[in-house]
Amino acid sequence: MNFSELETILKEKLAKLEGSVSLSVHFLKSNEKFSHNDKEQLWAASVIKVPIALTYYKNFSNDTERTKISEENIVLGSGLVKLLDKTNEY
Repeated sequence: MNFSELETILKEKLAKLEGSVSLSVHFLKSNEKFSHNDKEQLWAASVIKVPIALTYYKNFSNDTERTKISEENIVLGSGLVKLLDKTNEY
């Protein structure tokens, strides 16, 4: 798929969505860019979970190590993390 095809698909899909959506795509090799509502300020909310999950997976993918989340790092909005394991070890 080339950039032009991707841009067309993204525009079609974004036009069908309700609510506020912001999206930016940057092809690093060709420097082509697509942005939709890139100047609109939105709450990132759960987006931070993506790099955290990827880092966690990279560091602990061998399933032999566990990490402990300290109580002070569990805050309002921590979602299901506080419900998964009484020891806070994952």
